[in-house]
Amino acid sequence: MADRKVYAFDDTTVFEARETSVTRKPVYLLSAIEGTGVASYTAEAGLLSGAEQAGVFSTLEGLGAFSLIESTLPLVEKLGLLSKFEALLDVEAGLLFSLANFLIALGPIIFVLQICDLFPAASGAGVPLEVAFDVVTLGAGAVLFGTAFAISKLQLAADEIE
Repeated sequence: MADRKVYAFDDTTVFEARETSVTRKPVYLLSAIEGTGVASYTAEAGLLSGAEQAGVFSTLEGLGAFSLIESTLPLVEKLGLLSKFEALLDVEAGLLFSLANFLIALGPIIFVLQICDLFPAASGAGVPLEVAFDVVTLGAGAVLFGTAFAISKLQLAADEIE
């Protein structure tokens, strides 16, 4: 279970604030989604009916988006992405944001260190490998940042549910 730090004030002394560790409540995915109010907002705003009237779903169907999603479902199941996401719900979102930011900034940091001659620059066949490494770390950081954002919202919703 993820812990979070809070400041507790002791009323018996003059004025003393101490940082204490509080165990975060477990996140139940469907309850947390319900707590965010996304479903009721979508219904009240009429987003789905508006999208249907605008022909968004027929356009997506014509582009093959639904069949693409359907074809990726076995891969999602094989890789265990949903169970990994569920396990990440118990990790503090700030830690996930930190890791995501590190992955996003890693490529530019290496580039700057190469400019300053503090890190050896790639040459020849190493250049495409370095570019591929930069693209992969940037992509992984972006995906992890989005995941951390979703998890932070779900954790906050779980904390607010009493």
